[in-house]
Amino acid sequence: LAQKYCLTCHQINGAGGSKFASDLVTSTKKMQRPQFMQWVTAPEKVKAGTAMPPINTELPAAERNNIAAQLYDYLNAFSD
Repeated sequence: LAQKYCLTCHQINGAGGSKFASDLVTSTKKMQRPQFMQWVTAPEKVKAGTAMPPINTELPAAERNNIAAQLYDYLNAFSD
């Protein structure tokens, strides 16, 4: 899921895109689950004008939320 939805723009432990300087693991660990869920499912509601696209809006909301939850758990599983 991280490869499909995140790594085009973000890096995870040094692997992935270079659009953003901060590592996604580091950024995610600064967020609580609800904040992360809102950010990846509806980023425009969190920060107007952001370049961050939401998780595929053609998917049902429950599936998007499930993907976001899995991404949050995956990124928080990395040790500091």
